[in-house]
Amino acid sequence: MAKRGKFVRGTFLGALIGGIAGILLAPKSGKETRHDIERTAKDVTGEAGKQVKKAERKTRRGVKRAKREADKTVRQAKRTAKKTAGQAKRTARKTVRQANRTVRQAKRSAGQTKRPAASNPRPRRSR
Repeated sequence: MAKRGKFVRGTFLGALIGGIAGILLAPKSGKETRHDIERTAKDVTGEAGKQVKKAERKTRRGVKRAKREADKTVRQAKRTAKKTAGQAKRTARKTVRQANRTVRQAKRSAGQTKRPAASNPRPRRSR
């Protein structure tokens, strides 16, 4: 794209310089030469205006395309974030349930291993 732009600019500039040189070097009267310069200037101005409008159209299309792509990316990111949040919530709930089961099992195990105080006297420490 950059090479194409340089080529177009070079062609345009070459035509402009060639046109001016041709007008100035042509064997015409001053009035005719001024008229030719005026006409060439109008032509060049008109062509420049067309190129500007063309560039504006391309820019508008590019901006619209970029906006559509950005909107699409935002929608995808929101869907992914929502999905990931849901998975995280499910994983957290599952982890809490498992932790609660483990606590209950530990309490049950602790209750089964306790011995009555009379059958398990603690030795006294001597001073």
